[in-house]
Amino acid sequence: MTRFDRPQPAPAILLDEGMAQTANDCTEQEAGLLNFIADSNIYGDATVKAALRGMQRGKCAYCEVEVHDNPGTIDHYRPSKAVQQAKGEEVLRPGYFWLAYQWENLLLACIDCNQNRKRIYFPLVDPQTRARSFHDDLGDEEPLLIDPSAEPVSDYLRFRKELLEAVDGNARGTETITILWLNNERRALVRNRRKRLQFVRALFDLIRANPQSAEAARAQPLIDEATGPDGEYRAMMAAEFDA
Repeated sequence: MTRFDRPQPAPAILLDEGMAQTANDCTEQEAGLLNFIADSNIYGDATVKAALRGMQRGKCAYCEVEVHDNPGTIDHYRPSKAVQQAKGEEVLRPGYFWLAYQWENLLLACIDCNQNRKRIYFPLVDPQTRARSFHDDLGDEEPLLIDPSAEPVSDYLRFRKELLEAVDGNARGTETITILWLNNERRALVRNRRKRLQFVRALFDLIRANPQSAEAARAQPLIDEATGPDGEYRAMMAAEFDA
């Protein structure tokens, strides 16, 4: 997971149709009539996906794999339809419905992180502080899940080879790894990280052994691509190769 900056302003559809729909949903909640279903035609619009893809360089906000174009890969950092502190605990409906079309609450995520792992989980240090309407102050919450668009990820998470760990065992890093299955629980993810490290190490070894060779000349662009900001697993690469 790598920190990235969110561009402003938000995509126009969120500021126009999204704000209008949010106002309507809030009015219905006040009247006790809200039966909330987020409109994917708004938050999942092509302009929103394109902005998120550019912001995250085409990678999942959480595991940093390349994300292919799929409507299911728009993630609500604070879940909008329903929310749950942990597996087996009460499911609260709706969730953070008033944030369904808020730019700061949207991330691009792979299917595995979004639909298979994170789902509606959004644990807080103190669940009693959870905001349940647009009248509540989100600042009272202390989320355990890290938001890579708003926080210094490296304060909480670091790589040792292909495995991710919480810095000094901190609770936020630990919970983020657990919720998203960012280590050995997702064997394919860890295996692909390991293969990427082995590949780049082999390229470095080739250049060191024959720095003036044609093979070395071909290897350097591959290293630059793999360790650059557009490469998968950027945080791991930076930790391993000081990229």
